[in-house]
Amino acid sequence: MSNPIVSEWKLDLSQSDVTKLLKGFQPLSMEDRWMSRAEGPDADGIFLVSLYRSWTANQQFQIKGRISSQQGAESKGSGYRAQIEELTWDNGQATSTEAAAKDMAISVMRWILECDLEHLS
Repeated sequence: MSNPIVSEWKLDLSQSDVTKLLKGFQPLSMEDRWMSRAEGPDADGIFLVSLYRSWTANQQFQIKGRISSQQGAESKGSGYRAQIEELTWDNGQATSTEAAAKDMAISVMRWILECDLEHLS
């Protein structure tokens, strides 16, 4: 990113959405304008998801998330807690607002990764 801006973002995630974010997305056709790659989670539960423009491979967003608890989540349906903690976006040559960057990141996560992001509904 040529002009990165970092913003705190406290957005709760479902276990299903975390799975989709970590899976990533590889474009299948020219119409797929985005791609996604993930790293982690590490021993502290931190994971990174990078969103790129598919034609140029220029990174537009990096999402930093954390899985803070998953003990018993599979069997009880509770105990799972994950959250996006930060959003980094490329401000490039233009002035992009934090709200616009978050809206675009949400749109891309819903479109290419099919995240529900039910906490935003």
